[in-house]
Amino acid sequence: MEGAVAPKSFSRTIQEGSAELAVRNYSRLRRSGFLKPIESTEFTVGRCRWTLRLHPGGNSLKAHRSGYSSLFLTYKSGGSVWFLYELFLLDQSGKGNHLGFSFFGGPSSGGINIPARGHTVGKYFFVRRAVLESPDYLKDDCVRIRCRIAVFTGRAQEMPLIKNGGAQLSKGNRSADVLIKVGNEQVYAHMWLLSASSPVLEWDLSNPCRRPKGVFVIPDVEPRIFKAMLQFIYTGILEEDDQEYVTYAGPFVLDSFIGKVLAAAYQFRVEKLKKLCQSRILSKLSVESVAYLLHLADHCHATELKAACLKFAAENRDAVLETKGCEYLRQSYPLLYLHLNPSASVGWELRVTSKILSAIEPFVGLMTWWMEVAV
Repeated sequence: MEGAVAPKSFSRTIQEGSAELAVRNYSRLRRSGFLKPIESTEFTVGRCRWTLRLHPGGNSLKAHRSGYSSLFLTYKSGGSVWFLYELFLLDQSGKGNHLGFSFFGGPSSGGINIPARGHTVGKYFFVRRAVLESPDYLKDDCVRIRCRIAVFTGRAQEMPLIKNGGAQLSKGNRSADVLIKVGNEQVYAHMWLLSASSPVLEWDLSNPCRRPKGVFVIPDVEPRIFKAMLQFIYTGILEEDDQEYVTYAGPFVLDSFIGKVLAAAYQFRVEKLKKLCQSRILSKLSVESVAYLLHLADHCHATELKAACLKFAAENRDAVLETKGCEYLRQSYPLLYLHLNPSASVGWELRVTSKILSAIEPFVGLMTWWMEVAV
């Protein structure tokens, strides 16, 4: 993938350093909140500030249920940075069996890029909790994690990521280590970045069955939607489909570009993309569109968008109840309709109860007859 590693014009002046996260009183921290992250104080390498963040209980539902802890390195300075890093859980038994991963000397040894402050890299599935809490790694109620970072402090003439709406995605690069097939198209990517951005992709990429003949197959997603998500993962930018005109006051909003990207963000748990999609859709909120956007929010588990829709509908209830969208929900999604019109709940419940009683009436009659005969 073009631009995913430092270009040849990069002046490879390297500043290297390391830090260690010592999680003391681990048992107490575990009892106080198993799913709460444990973050180190800030440290500096290559004039950049960083922190380590350990999630003993996992930073995703899948990691938690699978028994994994998660570990991340967060960039705290401003501006873009190129670097390499490694993270290891230290073996405190003296055997030297440190567990972790390193990008030094690997396919990404040209450099990893973080575009802005607040971005993280790391692993959702770092090590199993049972291993983390075993005697070799948990000593004197303390877990130790070592981080090594090498920052490229030189300047580059250009450091492209993905340009022209993802046009570079189909071009192979010596550093790309996974080939992805989406529909009839193929794109190249870097496993470390996909894994750091999505717990779903990290889990799937670790499963050899999902990569027959070395190709990672993504089913049930349009190529343009996956490419848009991939572009966001690499650049933090989501470019709208300028060929598409969208009116949000209709059920087809679920099939719009932004609706499908939101659905993909939910499917792959790319939370930052999901948040961005919700923000853009919120700008289109109106009396005519609120019912349809509520349906979209419910479909994609977009809690912020759903809360905003319900708040807007409550403030404009009379006007909203007169719209075609409200009738659409009443006919097709009555439970969502009740959110917009709570006063209709009694009548709706009576209608449902009446239908149930009508359906079971023949069986009640048959049972009564059988009991009379038996007596």
